Amino acid sequence: MGFRTGSYAKVWRFEDKGNYSVVEISTSKKNKTTDQYETDFASKFVRFIGQAHTDIQALQEGIKIKLGDVEVTNSYNKETKQGYTNFLVFSFEQAEYQDNAPSQQVSGNDDFMKIEDTLEDSLPFN
Repeated sequence: MGFRTGSYAKVWRFEDKGNYSVVEISTSKKNKTTDQYETDFASKFVRFIGQAHTDIQALQEGIKIKLGDVEVTNSYNKETKQGYTNFLVFSFEQAEYQDNAPSQQVSGNDDFMKIEDTLEDSLPFN
């Protein structure tokens, strides 16, 4: 599946760098011939910025996430004749399946209204 919006990735390690986090992640896909999962993207230098930076700090290494808004850019330094690829993650959500790990909540936006479980089945659209 690679590095793209909607991909599932495993977070191996992350380090808080102040305004952003540097995260080591990998993604994999199932080989239809061998029926085994194979890594199709791995990087030790993915930057989580903005809300993703805040959210990753509340989690543990080893979790699985679903990538939200991501960006890939390239740059070239003429003086050093070196090219660079930058991987940025702006948002993500924690994957539901976590290899028997306890569930953790990602803070994210609290834009949704909480509805009490005690409501009767008297909603007008039932």
